[in-house]
Amino acid sequence: MPRHLADLADSGVVSSARLAATLLRYEYTGGEEMLARMASRGRYGVDELTGMAAEATAGRAPDAKALAPLHGPSLYGFAYLMLGRAFGTDGDFRTAADLFALARTIADRDGNAYEYDRQDVQSHLAVGRVDYVRRHTSHANPDVRTNSAESWYHWAVNTDIINPFRGVEPASLETWQQAFNAPFIDRGLDPMRFEATDSPFDTVRTDAPAGSVDGPLISIVMPVYSPTESLLTATRSILEQTWGNIEIILVDDHSPAGFEDIFARATALDDRVSYHRMPVNGGAYRARNYGLSLAKGEFFGIQDGDDWSHPRRLERQMAEFADPKVVATLSKAIRLHTDLYITRVGSLAFAHSAPSLIARRELVLGTLGPFDLMRKGADTEYIERIATVFGRDSVVNLKMPLSLYQLTGGSLSREDFRPSWHRPARATYHSAFRHWHAKIAAGLAVPRTPDADGRRAFPAPPDMEGTEYADLAPDVVVLTDPRPGPLAYTGVADEVAAIAGAGLTIGIARADALRFSSRQRHYPRADLLELMYQRVTDWALLGAPMTPKVLLVRDVDLVTLPRASEAVAMRPERVVVVADRLPVTGDGPRVSWDPVHVESVVRTMFDVATEWIPATAEIAAAITAAGATGIVHPPRLMEVARVARFPRRLLPGTPVVGIADAASYRVESADRRGLARIVPREVDLRVLEGEPRKPVRADALGFDAARTPATAFYDQCDIVIVPPTRTGGSTLLRPAIEAMARGCVVIVDPALRPLLGDAALYLDDPDAEHLVTALTTEPARFAEQQQRSLRFCETVLSPDTYATAVTALVSPGGSR
Repeated sequence: MPRHLADLADSGVVSSARLAATLLRYEYTGGEEMLARMASRGRYGVDELTGMAAEATAGRAPDAKALAPLHGPSLYGFAYLMLGRAFGTDGDFRTAADLFALARTIADRDGNAYEYDRQDVQSHLAVGRVDYVRRHTSHANPDVRTNSAESWYHWAVNTDIINPFRGVEPASLETWQQAFNAPFIDRGLDPMRFEATDSPFDTVRTDAPAGSVDGPLISIVMPVYSPTESLLTATRSILEQTWGNIEIILVDDHSPAGFEDIFARATALDDRVSYHRMPVNGGAYRARNYGLSLAKGEFFGIQDGDDWSHPRRLERQMAEFADPKVVATLSKAIRLHTDLYITRVGSLAFAHSAPSLIARRELVLGTLGPFDLMRKGADTEYIERIATVFGRDSVVNLKMPLSLYQLTGGSLSREDFRPSWHRPARATYHSAFRHWHAKIAAGLAVPRTPDADGRRAFPAPPDMEGTEYADLAPDVVVLTDPRPGPLAYTGVADEVAAIAGAGLTIGIARADALRFSSRQRHYPRADLLELMYQRVTDWALLGAPMTPKVLLVRDVDLVTLPRASEAVAMRPERVVVVADRLPVTGDGPRVSWDPVHVESVVRTMFDVATEWIPATAEIAAAITAAGATGIVHPPRLMEVARVARFPRRLLPGTPVVGIADAASYRVESADRRGLARIVPREVDLRVLEGEPRKPVRADALGFDAARTPATAFYDQCDIVIVPPTRTGGSTLLRPAIEAMARGCVVIVDPALRPLLGDAALYLDDPDAEHLVTALTTEPARFAEQQQRSLRFCETVLSPDTYATAVTALVSPGGSR
């Protein structure tokens, strides 16, 4: 394993679970050895550890000495990674199951909690280990009160064991039906009957009294393309509702020839079914909008053409409208296959069902207009828009299984998810519409798309719209980590705006830096999303067939590992990597990077040589000394500082000293040791912190970084101390720059001296203990240092300087 990956694995700044999720989220290849190292405290590699797990499963458990180095929580993360990897290979979950079983053994030994319990049990079911499944699940029905995910997957796996069509121990149809129906009966729902056919899903029936409940008309819109026999099942499920006053608007999304008979049979089921054909294929939401334009009901509802609604779905959901503030209702669904097998490894059996939407037609359509014209994902957007406009309490989601959601190979949306992975375009669309919704909530946007001029209200990835990318050759694509958490990336929006301001076309590609690994997906920073909303820039997915002139890699850590070949279609003419840290090695917990390895990753992904922009001459020399062969451009600090219009000046009164420790990731957590000695007792000491920690001093006033913007904190301060990080190889450069740009005098980590020069003061100054006193008692000294800082921000870090450097890269011949 390369040294820098071993450094990260040993540093303790990321857990195995966070690292595994990040590796899967961005389809990074490699990384398994890092997880094996963490799981065995450096003792075993992947082959040794997976072999040990297989031996244990086979009844040949290693002795206690061999198991002694294993760390249960990290072993769970390794098992989860191998589970996700199985989706991209042969779908064999045996290795993951072996590792989960070994992790459970180690957890028992050490008294640790079990992790990934659902994935553990599901992977064992997938390889037929029934005894293990039964040993680690309850046979009880899902809890009626809590509807816990755990109780539902326990029910699903035990029901699947005896599935008469695919189960490992198939039972009679009657026995299986009793198990399958138990949670429905517990909720007062009529049990279902099935027949033993090749497609049992399409035989579902109940004894519920159709049409027994009266009420206002509900228009059910059902868009369909190239239907199967399940169209008849879906249509019957609405016709057999206890709610009798319905109309079904069947919209054929221009299916090819050969489906006329099944449409005719569906229409012939009842005179409440009408058939309409789109002139061209435009996607489910265009068809749905057309159907809504024909609707006559006081309420409208949605039904997918291959799902089944329980006959009491409409009745149960409509009951919620007795509360006049309720505008829309939804319900849950059981996800299953045509053979009624429920379990999909890594997925929930009981889940939110967007196609179950019922809403007040005139109010919702009159306010919001139609669905967004996407190929997929627009139902979630619409539901959340309803909640944004009318309030969260206006949308009721019944925690009740009122649909069977059929998992078929032909769906546009149902293969967009794997453990810790969403299709990138879908995740991009979600972040864009939620930013728009926030603007609607703030009164800054109207809740309709397209707007009155026919323009999209917010940007969307072309592959979600079903269109082509408009610009396949932007001048620059910036590869960055766009999340709001990592402090190192807080200046990216200003950099992008500077590039666009220079007249260059620009896109943003995203990745999560491994040192900032997280289990959860986080949406991008609001300032980046606003630039996209304003059409200053847009996402440029690495999987899109683009040929930018320059791919500007914002941080070496973003190309620590290559991505899977099928996840990269971009072919930049040049790849330029920004390096603002030394490629360090050494003892103790630290993060590092290897220039030769970065060049190898870039070559693997993009088939071009790497070019470098080092921040300092020292970094440039280290890149060359390490054996890198790519062009090394003249050193410059590739950052932008947005200087405040009226930078704070030292004012009369008690001086305010701030300490910047706003990290939400451990790798950027500050080392506060020794700070108390350089802060005089007579100053007002304040700390911006990402998490509560032991106070620097008893009288220090703490500010929560999640609630207090960094700029608002710096505006309170005369002097800001930016300490070293607790993890070697990492620095807090951006907090220092941002504090200087607000007019603060900064005293910073000595590691930043090569980057900031005399624009900052440093904690290793021989007179550090007297610096704060001198600055607060000598206004001329304070003003002199403040001016140096502001001059540095206004020249070296100005948007114009940055844009000039990037423009030179795009120009023929580069920037040398």
